[in-house]
Amino acid sequence: MCSVCKTACHEKSIVLIDIAGKFAGVTEFLILLNGYRARYRKWTYGPRADRLSEGELLQALLDFGEELERKPLHVATDDTTFPMQSAGKTRPARLWVYVGDEANPYNVFDFTLDRGREGPKEFLKDYTEVLLADAYGGYNGVVAGNAITRAGCWAHARRKFVEAEKTAPEIAREAVRLIDALFAVEKQAKEISVAERLALRQAQSQPVLAQLREKLLRWKE
Repeated sequence: MCSVCKTACHEKSIVLIDIAGKFAGVTEFLILLNGYRARYRKWTYGPRADRLSEGELLQALLDFGEELERKPLHVATDDTTFPMQSAGKTRPARLWVYVGDEANPYNVFDFTLDRGREGPKEFLKDYTEVLLADAYGGYNGVVAGNAITRAGCWAHARRKFVEAEKTAPEIAREAVRLIDALFAVEKQAKEISVAERLALRQAQSQPVLAQLREKLLRWKE
């Protein structure tokens, strides 16, 4: 039972960051951990937030976090281990980050007890756009049978080719060279508009991707 909102919150636990624009006065961040009390830092109350009780504000922030991740056209996600206090010791849990796009520049963190696919599947159940993630197999079930488009992470792909240099050095180096060419385009695109970025990618990244695809198919033979 949560000591702040007086509810059993172990089924829905989210960390929200960068949300001061929604509730003026929340200056840092809020953490609501599974089965534990809410912990929070440096609360100041603005004209809207000061009319909410702590429990109401917690629930509003949780609802807002879930609402945020249904809006972006692209959501990037990853997870990391997170220590959770247990009886007499800590046990490893997971913290999932969901990063919005430029129009929705929010980071939402979801806490789960393990790395099972049910966590992201539940969190993204109403999402219908592009999900950018690594090759973790749990995401296969997250995007199956719905409108989500799955996109891969080039940084994770590059890492695998670097690891493969010991066994297939020529292939690995050529793949890394082409992926680095994609990264160079992204560096150019960092400070330009979305439309300009798309045009730049179509002009410079698409030919590189075509080369990489051709080589991957040949290396596979």
